[in-house]
Amino acid sequence: MNAIKRIKYILAIILSIAWTVSVWAESIDVEKLTDSCIVGESLFFRVTVHLDEEKEIDVSDVKMSGAPLSYNESQSSSSSFSFTINGRTIKQASGLEKSFVFEVPAEKTGVIIVPSATIKIGEKPYTIESQTFMVHEKPVSDNFKLIVKIANPNPVYYPTQIIEINCRLYYRDFQGSPSDLQYDLPILADNHFLLIPDPEAPKGYVVINNQKFGINYDQGTEKLGGKEYNVFFFKLKFRLMNAGEFSFNNSVKAQVETGRVMRQRGFFGTELVREKKTIFAESPVLNIHVQALPKENVPQEFNGAIGDFKIRVIPSSDTDIKIGDPITLSIEISGRGSWEFVKCPPVDKMPALTDYFIISSDPVAGVVSEDGSRKTFIVRMRVKSKTVKQIPPIPFTFFNLVKNEYITVHSDPVPIKVFDSSGNVEVVDFGKPPEEQGADAQKLSDQGDLKSQEPSKSAAPVQNDLPELIPIRDNVNGPILEQDHSPGYKGIFFSLIPIFLIGMIWIIQKIRNMNVSEKRLAKIRQRTAYQIFKNAISHLERKNPDETIFYRDLGQHILHFLENRFLVKIDDIDTNLIQNFIKQNRISSDLGDSLMAKFERIQHLRYSKEQFNPKEARTILKNVKEVLKKC
Repeated sequence: MNAIKRIKYILAIILSIAWTVSVWAESIDVEKLTDSCIVGESLFFRVTVHLDEEKEIDVSDVKMSGAPLSYNESQSSSSSFSFTINGRTIKQASGLEKSFVFEVPAEKTGVIIVPSATIKIGEKPYTIESQTFMVHEKPVSDNFKLIVKIANPNPVYYPTQIIEINCRLYYRDFQGSPSDLQYDLPILADNHFLLIPDPEAPKGYVVINNQKFGINYDQGTEKLGGKEYNVFFFKLKFRLMNAGEFSFNNSVKAQVETGRVMRQRGFFGTELVREKKTIFAESPVLNIHVQALPKENVPQEFNGAIGDFKIRVIPSSDTDIKIGDPITLSIEISGRGSWEFVKCPPVDKMPALTDYFIISSDPVAGVVSEDGSRKTFIVRMRVKSKTVKQIPPIPFTFFNLVKNEYITVHSDPVPIKVFDSSGNVEVVDFGKPPEEQGADAQKLSDQGDLKSQEPSKSAAPVQNDLPELIPIRDNVNGPILEQDHSPGYKGIFFSLIPIFLIGMIWIIQKIRNMNVSEKRLAKIRQRTAYQIFKNAISHLERKNPDETIFYRDLGQHILHFLENRFLVKIDDIDTNLIQNFIKQNRISSDLGDSLMAKFERIQHLRYSKEQFNPKEARTILKNVKEVLKKC
């Protein structure tokens, strides 16, 4: 009988090991995170790869229209441990799980099909099925309009000019003002346009291109097409940085009330809420033509400055110098224009300077004054001729937008005096010659000889009395030095064998004395259902949870909690299931209604197109924990 029990225990251990291996064997799961969306948004699906060990995964074959899809990768492991050998920490993990969330851009309406693809795990290929999505048109209304245009339109603009963009949102016949406004203004993401911040404190904030911007806005009423609208408008200023033809499609997305009310389950039962819907408005195309500067008659000294400027050269060091001495100049450019385009004049390429001065060819970074009226460049050079009497005028060329022509201005000449550097250099010796050297030392001093003097050979060497060093080997017994002091790993291993055997005997006795039954396991599941639920949702309680899986995972863990708590198999949570629990007196009527309301809200948010609200998600999670704790 005991032999049969031992065989059962061995089989159980083998089956548990086989189950663990099968759980973490290589496999791939594919899940659609969104089934449909509105054109211009994105669709998402996730590929989860289960591994038993770290391997290279190739997902480059997942493509759409021949181009690889962009994705975010994450990794988790079921268990891990670390150990240290010779001061080096080695980490190991088992049960790896890698997730790849792919983004599918929805650029046109209709059905989108992501073709089947091959994913390689190491050298082994796996095929995933094609994914089908639906893309809907943007819901629009004549009562909701957006107009984006230039406030000071000109037929032609040049780089560095400033333009002002007016954004006007018109709406009428809605219950209240539109909410959750999200503007899409591509001009803000274009590097050819530099946003100029408003110097005044912002009056409010709007979301543009998924970023929060402080703006100064106004509200009022205006007539458009013979109809009176409420209007919300604000301005943005940009500096034109490059030439080219630019076209921008601008739009806005908002939530508006329909005027109807709907019943919705809340924490305290059913409540009436105002119905909202998503609506879009697109502005006529914004076209901007930025013309390049004329290519005819461009002066050689021109290096990009646009505006109206003056130049002044100020010596920052003494102008009475010798040949080869450095001289520092401050080149000051003042006037009106964009300082981003103002660079130091190319003094290292001007023959009038390079013939008489040695000038560094390194780029010079300028400094703009606090009041923004000038930009200063520091230039260092060396004189290489005694015939130089002045630093010649330095030219500075810019393009004048008013006169539409290139203009060159010059600095005033800077007079300097250059001395020949071949004169005697006086060296003062402040040291006093030693008395024992007598006349020889004085003679050397008078002749200005700066050479080091040789020490006297007749001087007796200095005697240093140091204690005798005792050999270290004599302090230690000889045989001790010849012993092997490395750790005795073999001895440690053999000394642990008795402890290991005692532990194995204790485990075997413990297993033999256990009376494991399905009924007992079921009771354990019932008692620990809430703790299992709390452990399972730990990743949802982070500060920034993954919004793509939050409500899906929360709903699944609620279902698993009910299965563990009431020992039933549940395919889905619905009203009939909750009513059966109430009839069986497993939960109270109020608790059942509250649980059903929360689950319906979770399912609604899971498939809703509303923007993920972390604050609302944390509140829902907290309320769910309170309800399940009472079950």
